[in-house]
Amino acid sequence: MIAVGRKNTDFFQNNGIEYIQVDICNEDDFKKFPTTDVYAVVNLTGILPAYLKKYDSFIYVETNIKGSLRILEYARKVGVDRVLYTQTWAEMAGYWGKGEIFSPQLPRKLKYTGDHAFYAITKCMIVDTMEYYKQEYGIKNFVFRLPNVYLYHPDTYYYVECKKKLVAYRYMINQVENRKDIEMWGNPDAFEDILYVKDLCQKLLKFQIKQHLIVLSWIYLMQKKKKNWDTSRNIHILKYLEDYKKEKQLKRFDVLWKE
Repeated sequence: MIAVGRKNTDFFQNNGIEYIQVDICNEDDFKKFPTTDVYAVVNLTGILPAYLKKYDSFIYVETNIKGSLRILEYARKVGVDRVLYTQTWAEMAGYWGKGEIFSPQLPRKLKYTGDHAFYAITKCMIVDTMEYYKQEYGIKNFVFRLPNVYLYHPDTYYYVECKKKLVAYRYMINQVENRKDIEMWGNPDAFEDILYVKDLCQKLLKFQIKQHLIVLSWIYLMQKKKKNWDTSRNIHILKYLEDYKKEKQLKRFDVLWKE
């Protein structure tokens, strides 16, 4: 198992995980990767609107399109069996608010306004490109369309239309911790779309079995071995909150969120 990211950190080494510092926007950095015995690549990279203080469409192109294309080319050259990719559910934004239950059978329906529009376009291009690599080169692809992934991290703010906002669920947690009321609006019968990070990790692990796995991310990597991964029991909301509280106390990954 090899972790990959732009950050200069000893976090992974201190936890017994091999780490390669790479910028996917720099083609020469890919020379640092192994050239044999790589079974799967998990691509979790990407520029998100939530972290853009100033809008720049070109930064999406450089990272989300060109960077991910370099990853696919690396996978092709070294004979990777499969590539896993996390896609934004903003590719279905045209259905939002219409009371429909999303399913894999629904066709893509983008919304062409707002801060997620061009971001979603760049992500969709790589999903389509992965299908091309599958049909042309036989590289299996697994695409995970994700809503917000819930987890503890020290940053309680994000950006909406390049304006700094307090993350909604962090606001509610802060209210509870300070014994203050939470005013709730919305449909109480709406479907739950909470995805906890440890559920996501289980799902990702389910789709890769065998030898070396490269995970391209500057956040997280887990050791890959032949095991029976139980993905049948998702983390219940209360268990998620208990785990969130524990991670907040331990602060195990805080160093990865520092600039």
